[in-house]
Amino acid sequence: MTAIIIILCVMTYQRNNLWIDESVLWQDAVTKSPRKLRSWNNLGKLLTERARYPEAINAFKKVIALDPTNSLAFMNIGVVYYRVGDVRQAIASYEKAIEFKPQYALAYLNLGLAYDDQGQHQQALASYEKSLQLNPKIKETYFYLGKAAIEAGNIELAVQQLEALRQMKETELAGRLDKRIRKVLDQ
Repeated sequence: MTAIIIILCVMTYQRNNLWIDESVLWQDAVTKSPRKLRSWNNLGKLLTERARYPEAINAFKKVIALDPTNSLAFMNIGVVYYRVGDVRQAIASYEKAIEFKPQYALAYLNLGLAYDDQGQHQQALASYEKSLQLNPKIKETYFYLGKAAIEAGNIELAVQQLEALRQMKETELAGRLDKRIRKVLDQ
């Protein structure tokens, strides 16, 4: 009996080493269960947070290989592509996420950001508007819609977004958008 207790204590101690660092934990999870989507996705998110982008892309590609319709994986890999400056790939990834989950408001928001970076303001406007239609609680969407409206020359739409932000008491975002509107109006 004592031998069993000692063995279990040693095993517990060894297992606890996995909890020291999240990346070790998720690496262990994907090694032991290589077909678990959640483990690969969580590893990819952690690698993204740590700016280990090539490894994150590989983790999300593994999710997509296991489930080619996984909208979350397409969304997450799009975020990584966007961060490394591959906006074309980001757009393609966000579009895939939307294809598999048409009600994915955050994917529309990110798609709008990518279009904005490409100077495609009309596509950005449409993406932001769709994001708001699907989820009006994502406050950043109002700011980016207002910003894109300014770029597209639609000050009235920008002011509407500013008022919406003020009604939500989003003072920081409202202040940033107000500053942009005033700059255009002062010209």
